[in-house]
Amino acid sequence: MMAHLPWVKAPTLWIRMGILKSAFSSPANISTDIAALKIFIHCCIRAERLKRKTINGPSSEEEVLLSSATYEEISEQCRLSRTLVSRGLAKLRRMNLISKEGSTRKVVHVMRGLELGWCKLPCKDLISVNNQVKPFISISNRYAVERDALKIYLYLLSIRSNSSTSTAVSKETISQKVGVAIHDIAVAISFLKQIYLLEYSEDEGFLLKAKQPFTEESRITKYVVIGAKYLNRSIHYRESVDYEGPFKSI
Repeated sequence: MMAHLPWVKAPTLWIRMGILKSAFSSPANISTDIAALKIFIHCCIRAERLKRKTINGPSSEEEVLLSSATYEEISEQCRLSRTLVSRGLAKLRRMNLISKEGSTRKVVHVMRGLELGWCKLPCKDLISVNNQVKPFISISNRYAVERDALKIYLYLLSIRSNSSTSTAVSKETISQKVGVAIHDIAVAISFLKQIYLLEYSEDEGFLLKAKQPFTEESRITKYVVIGAKYLNRSIHYRESVDYEGPFKSI
């Protein structure tokens, strides 16, 4: 578990391609979708970053994330039943968000595509002393607002500029990109604050180029996630001279 890190990498191509909207919005699969989104976040937090050779030649490498968490660890740290762990992992594999390597005894979940886009996922402030993902404790895995909140959270991370700790976007854009109805966004944002994934939101007014007359849907809101203080590229941290992980080449 990379809980000591301020942030970890999370692939974002699937979000830009619309998979977060198209594959995680069915009213029939709410619990499975929540499980899959929880496990996706957990895999990113848990993963070791490696560079591996590819089939494109001896000098060709790809950066991958490898997570070796067991069913029991995922279940406990994400607050999921074993059934939901199984269904969540299966969905992530169907969506090609993870692949499985290793033996039955030691399964490794592999996440690829970092070279096609990634975002910084806050890590340090989300993990408890017993390695649980603290915000997941308050998610019952039953309600659409919980799924909506996780979708919005990942989307906000995926569009944040590396020069800023905040993300500014309209409800209209959020709705279009992640498939959450405009009238459901405020409730989802409140839920993110309640479970401590979102620190605060603040009205930013309207873009000058916005269509008139102005509507609440086109109003820009600034969002700051928990752990955002670690995400700005202008903030520097002193690194131990003898630290050798988590990035290695094999």
